[in-house]
Amino acid sequence: MKTIRFKILTTALTVLAYSCCSEPRRYPLREVDKLMIPYQIGDIVRYVDDKGLPVTLVATEILDKWVPGEDDELTGNLRDLTEHRTVVLRSENEEILCIGVSGRKRGAEGSVRVWGLGLHFNFWIIYDSKGGFIVDTQYNYEHFVRKFLTYDSVLINNLFYYDVAMHEERGFVRLDSDLIYYNKTHGVLQLRENEKKLFTLDTVIFAGAR
Repeated sequence: MKTIRFKILTTALTVLAYSCCSEPRRYPLREVDKLMIPYQIGDIVRYVDDKGLPVTLVATEILDKWVPGEDDELTGNLRDLTEHRTVVLRSENEEILCIGVSGRKRGAEGSVRVWGLGLHFNFWIIYDSKGGFIVDTQYNYEHFVRKFLTYDSVLINNLFYYDVAMHEERGFVRLDSDLIYYNKTHGVLQLRENEKKLFTLDTVIFAGAR
């Protein structure tokens, strides 16, 4: 009986000590993560839309914040905090393109997230712990396939871009296809939906030296 009480007391004290002293794990952004987004405040990015009309975006905001994760089931304390960065590019008509990265466990894969411009889909560009794009990674789901490829060079709008990543999502039932080309020097190079070139990069005017 004394042994059982001792074990209960020991467990309770351990939980109490852990509850009082434990700090949430932090996953900060590293320099390699920040370098995955080339845009800085004041950069001007010009695209051509599917009708051939110009769309000009300006990098207006860089938002850094810590996002809480889940609570520990045993103690109820916050388990981890992850640092996120979002760069916002905005047009005169309030069209918005957002590019985001997050902190991660050391050695884990990272991702560049791209969304906005009125598109109904989001994109991910997967990279390794050294900032190299992931090659030939493919995920099959019930209704669609998600594919990540890399290219030494890609010809877009009569210009060659180097070290390019591609993310494609293609449905099995509706046969929809969404695709992005991206690199670390110029950012979003092209966005496609069902083979239609929704936005194609024309030029980037950097506000300062890189």
